[in-house]
Amino acid sequence: MTATGTTDAALKLGSVLWKWIITKLVVTPDDVANIQPSSFAEAKIRIYNFIVALSRITKGDPIRAAEGLAQLKLVATEKVKLVDTIDDFLGGSGDLRPDELAQRLVSKGYLRFGCMAPVGEKNGAGMSNGVGSFLMIKASADANSAKLADALPVHVVFKSGLISSILAFQEPGWVKTNLDANEGNCNGFKLTDGAVAKSGGSLLLAAHGTESR
Repeated sequence: MTATGTTDAALKLGSVLWKWIITKLVVTPDDVANIQPSSFAEAKIRIYNFIVALSRITKGDPIRAAEGLAQLKLVATEKVKLVDTIDDFLGGSGDLRPDELAQRLVSKGYLRFGCMAPVGEKNGAGMSNGVGSFLMIKASADANSAKLADALPVHVVFKSGLISSILAFQEPGWVKTNLDANEGNCNGFKLTDGAVAKSGGSLLLAAHGTESR
């Protein structure tokens, strides 16, 4: 069928066709506010400032904590939505003020943060509309090692240029992806997992250490 023939056929359909064609596209302010950074490179500095602020708050020093809270308020929305995908592992989902978010993480033992990485096929692409992620690690503030199971991958979502939501998952494979993206250097940590290795047709449980550089 020629282009002219296609046009004539479409015209004959009348309202049957035209009712499915959008005549007006409306973009609301909320639509604009929810546009995410175009790339991880664009989001990286904001995620970095977010985790630095959290780290200052969770170290336990009152002066540093006050600095961190002030910084957190500059990079996050008035309330940050914590999406707990792990059966209330972090105390459940909720909209939390920056100080409430920090206190929630402290109360659950998550005091270390790092290993930023882009969200891709190997660490949860499609599970959120965020382009960046980081790890939060259950460890004391002065620890230099932790187990892979103690780290949770977190996706970051923005609104109006500020961090508005963080989504926490329990996915060891995603943790490893973030580690690899940082050449194993995650806040100076050594992370140990239970890596499965094949040997002679059988599966062996092998200790795998990821040394910081």
